[in-house]
Amino acid sequence: MNGYFPDEVVRTDVNVVVAAQTNLAVSKEFRISGQGSVKFRVDLVADAVTVGAGITAKLQTTSGVDKDGNEDWVDAKTTAVTAAGSFSISLLAQLAADQTYLPLRPKGRVVVTTGAGSAVTFESIRIMQEE
Repeated sequence: MNGYFPDEVVRTDVNVVVAAQTNLAVSKEFRISGQGSVKFRVDLVADAVTVGAGITAKLQTTSGVDKDGNEDWVDAKTTAVTAAGSFSISLLAQLAADQTYLPLRPKGRVVVTTGAGSAVTFESIRIMQEE
């Protein structure tokens, strides 16, 4: 099948991210399909943004646990959140700059890092991938 298929993955208990957080999960973990591993997008809608020292949203992926039983999360791609509005993290096999991150591992999540004086509220987080 061709085309993107959306999934809503909002994590309601961590919609508001305050200052000085590092890799705080703001989405539920989600499955990345075989086709999605090479053609994938996360759409974020941010509201009530205070930039301060900066806000970064990042896609992380994993294929399982390490030898100690901990999730082995690897950074994929990031985007800066600079104001309220819509932002995307997109990965396409056709783009040379994205090929470093591809194929994506089979499980993903969205995390946020905020600097001093920064805060953001996420209205929604939606993944779009080929099935």
